[in-house]
Formats: sequence, structure tokens, C-alpha cells
Amino acid sequence: MNIFESEHGILGKFDLTSITQGTRDFIEQARLIRGELGRQSYLLDNYLNDLLTALHQTLIHDSAIAGFDGNSPLRRICTDIIRGKGNTGNHAFYQTAEVYINEHPLPYQEISTLTEFFNAALSDVFLEHIYPLAFEKYADELKNHIDYEELIRNYKECASVVGKEAMEKLNQFLSQRFMLCSAMAAFSQGLTDAFLQSLTHRDKESQKTIIQLWLENEEGRSDHDQ
Repeated sequence: MNIFESEHGILGKFDLTSITQGTRDFIEQARLIRGELGRQSYLLDNYLNDLLTALHQTLIHDSAIAGFDGNSPLRRICTDIIRGKGNTGNHAFYQTAEVYINEHPLPYQEISTLTEFFNAALSDVFLEHIYPLAFEKYADELKNHIDYEELIRNYKECASVVGKEAMEKLNQFLSQRFMLCSAMAAFSQGLTDAFLQSLTHRDKESQKTIIQLWLENEEGRSDHDQ
């Protein structure tokens, strides 16, 4: 079966009824817990406010843009190595890229073709390098908006009254409704969009795209190795 035979395969398909049902489930569970807490309902109010604030601070479109822009250093590193400029940006990934590029010489004349080819070839390795750095950055930013110790304390105090199962159910509903896509998934997709940009770049000399050149290059290596 061809999963890309319709627009849904590329754009995706989302069950909108799960959105409205998710909102109802979340509100219903929160009201139930709030009622059981009675005069201590402020504990749940604080807990939910902190969580929703945290989710609002990690806006998905910002994460996706950050991921796309996060590829810029890799493209610049590739260009510098190809032009023999050295590590002008003093980037920690430079040596990894330099070793790979030196070990994989290519026959193409256009600097832009070489840059996009190596940018594509190194994208996954670069993602492994930059992902933990991005996570640490976002985690530090979150600490400016919420107190994790207070968040955990409010959760435990609520759970001591209504039970751990009720709070876990609330968390599940909240996650399903308000975290349709996580910030780190969006960041990774942003980097992947930059990867796609490289793969669809067209070499001026051959008029072939990077994905075509890459496939031919890999086929050539396999034939040579055999």
C-alpha cells in the first residue's frame, strides 16, 4: 500500500473529534478532583496553572523555527571546510564534519552542491549533537517560568487526597489534549525541514537534485566496493 497516494499521507490526518472529547475529558477530570479536594482545591489550581504555563512557554512553532535555524551552523561549517577557511565559528561539531568531508571527496564543481550534499549527509549526526543542547536550553528556560519542586509538591498533595490514579488520569488527559506535538519533536522536524531543503537542492551543472546525486554516489560506492 502506498501511504502517500493522497494528500493525507503528506499533510497527515487528525481525528478532530478527539480534540473536543479530549477537552471534555480533561475538564471533567479536573472538576472531579477539584470537588474532592474541597477547600484544598487551590492545590490543583496551582498545579494546572504551572503546567499550562509551561506548555504555553514552549510554543511549537517557535521550536520548529529554532530547529530549522539550528541547521545554519552545519551549513556554514560545511561551506568553511569546502573553502578551506578553517573553524571560523569555533564550533564543536567542526572536527566531526571535517573528518567526514575529507574522507568522502566528491566530484561536483559547484560549492553550493557540495555544501548541500554534505549538509544532508551530516544532518542525522548533527541532530544527535544538537538535540541535547537544545533540550538543556529549553529546560533552563522553563525554570524561569515554573518551580518544579512546587509543581511536584502540589501533585503529591493532591494525590494524597484524591489518589495517585486520579492525578495520573488527569495528566494523561492534559497531555493528550495539549501536547499534540512536543517541543522537541517540533525542533527535530525543523532540522528535518532543513535536511529536506538540502535534498531538493538542484545542482546547476547536472540539473540533478541532491537526493539523486546521493543515490548515485552510494550506488557507485557499492559497485566499487564489490
